[in-house]
Amino acid sequence: MYSKLQKIAYHEAAHAVAFIHVGEPFEFIQIIVSPREGDVNTPLGRVHFGDTDDQREGLWRLFTVLAGPAAEKHMRPSMPWNLIFWNGTRNDYKQAWEIAEQLPDKGRFVDDMLRTTMLRFVRNEWDRIVKLGNALMSAPDLKLSYGECLTALGHEPDIVSVLTSMRSQALTAESVN
Repeated sequence: MYSKLQKIAYHEAAHAVAFIHVGEPFEFIQIIVSPREGDVNTPLGRVHFGDTDDQREGLWRLFTVLAGPAAEKHMRPSMPWNLIFWNGTRNDYKQAWEIAEQLPDKGRFVDDMLRTTMLRFVRNEWDRIVKLGNALMSAPDLKLSYGECLTALGHEPDIVSVLTSMRSQALTAESVN
């Protein structure tokens, strides 16, 4: 059985591992704790998805978005998909459908990709997802930059990840001031 914090951490880690898998940097992954309730709230991360007419780009975007729900299903295999989507992955599913609307075969990709490709991906990458999720849960402010994610997974950060991490830290410093 997974705690609520673990479920959210592994969900976000699955998104990050999918981004790393397709070679696409992101700013950070983060879990936000609600100060009112002291309970884990919906996690937030910054990943911008613009419109695209490129089918290949649309497919990798769909791949990264659906990694979180696939991780949720992996953690709760007996839970029906409709409850998986209702319990914390609604935004991912909505975003997946918005991306799929830009693709030639539309929504067919969402359900087919989720039930086959993404479940297989999560199953194959589960050790890395757990490793990154555990690093996220032990990180200060429950937040890891792209470079920190690479380091947690045993990768040497490249110049892009270092610059992305520096930019994220600068944006965070600006928002605090």
